[in-house]
Amino acid sequence: MGDATRRISTRGLAMLLVGSAAFLPGAQAAEPPIVACTFAPDGTTVLSGSQRGIEVRAWPDLTVQKRLECPLSHVHELAFSPSGNVLAAVGGSPAESGGILFYRWPAGTLLGHHRVADDLVYQADWRPDGQQVALACHDGRVLLVDPAGRLEGEFKGHSSAVTGVAYLADAAHLVSVGLDQTLRVWELSSGRSIRRMNQHTRAVRAIVVRPHDDSGRHMVATAADDGTIRLWWPLVGRLVRFARLPSPPRGVAWTADGGRLLAACRDGQLRVIDPRTVNILADRTVASGWAHAVASSADSTTAVVGAANGQLVPVAIGQE
Repeated sequence: MGDATRRISTRGLAMLLVGSAAFLPGAQAAEPPIVACTFAPDGTTVLSGSQRGIEVRAWPDLTVQKRLECPLSHVHELAFSPSGNVLAAVGGSPAESGGILFYRWPAGTLLGHHRVADDLVYQADWRPDGQQVALACHDGRVLLVDPAGRLEGEFKGHSSAVTGVAYLADAAHLVSVGLDQTLRVWELSSGRSIRRMNQHTRAVRAIVVRPHDDSGRHMVATAADDGTIRLWWPLVGRLVRFARLPSPPRGVAWTADGGRLLAACRDGQLRVIDPRTVNILADRTVASGWAHAVASSADSTTAVVGAANGQLVPVAIGQE
């Protein structure tokens, strides 16, 4: 986006609240896509990750407040610890190295840079107690590291790149997904893969655990190149239901209240999905190219989408 800060005006956000399309003005073709985005714990800032590094932006106008020190050439994921006082960022250099960065938050100071692999790390997820981070690696491994970057475990089973990983709320199990079209459920105490599910028919790109799920079934959602969002109860190996979308989803997120699913798709659309019926409740045009990542605001009425050409777009998603 160059050194000039791009702004989305309050009027522009108001237009979004009635469902209008929005694009960042002046985006250039050379700008790298934003492939990671998340709200800071206090909800007043949004962080984005790309080949430009990590930017901290004011919410909702998205003006850049600062750029964090970032030794990674590609940033693929940003994840706050459960307590909100540490930010993890993962990525690396293709076919060269994969790493994880830890930052003190809200200061944004770099606490550590740890090389963990010889290729990219795609996703990170914190264990619910905040004492461990799981990493999805291009080399087919799931790595477990502590907040000091020390290796605590390594799971092997996927036949190709692992693209997503998520701890279940019981803190005893982990679910991973990959380009081999499968989901694997891992028992942390033994390191064994206790379930393998292969209903997806193309590469799986992302996995997210449903928040505030008091059913005890630990529902997760996955997004795949077969054009579907699928809902699972992983501990019993059950595919519950799925939504078939007009365009393959690249990123998926639950709203903060767990009531809806948000799918960022290749056609530049954000689709809001009812997990009970898998109906598409809303379809918003947000980007002129692929939409890669999405995050929900704390009140579950707005989302931010990271997309091609350096676009970071706020989108009204309404209420459940």
